[in-house]
Amino acid sequence: MDRVCVNVKNGALGGGAYNGVPEISNAPRAAAYLVTLRLGNGRERWPLGPVNYHFKRPDETGPRNRFPFFVCDDWEEWLVKLAAHEAKHIEQFRNDLPCSEISCERFAVAKLEEYRALRAPSRSVAARGQLSLVEERLEETAAA
Repeated sequence: MDRVCVNVKNGALGGGAYNGVPEISNAPRAAAYLVTLRLGNGRERWPLGPVNYHFKRPDETGPRNRFPFFVCDDWEEWLVKLAAHEAKHIEQFRNDLPCSEISCERFAVAKLEEYRALRAPSRSVAARGQLSLVEERLEETAAA
């Protein structure tokens, strides 16, 4: 992601990737591309989904929907998915490829799954730690 300025801000969930940097941007002069990531306004209800790129639930789409459905459990998962989507656009710009929202969204959902897989071991260790603590307290209670 060389020469990409990323702005993270509050606002309605969404983002954008720019093929270049708008003149009014606060991006450094060395930046060749701009990405904006909006993480919400604090009133979001997590988990989000299942929804597609257009925030439509499966029952709200027709048979021609080609966008994958996803669920984001929290703002961190949203950040991963959104950043991956916009990063794919930067790759499309750099390689003079057509901009495809569907390919960006498929890439983003795959990256979200990778993120969850990396995070899962730490969550299960924490869960085992909690379980061990509960088991110890039950044993202490039973012994008393």
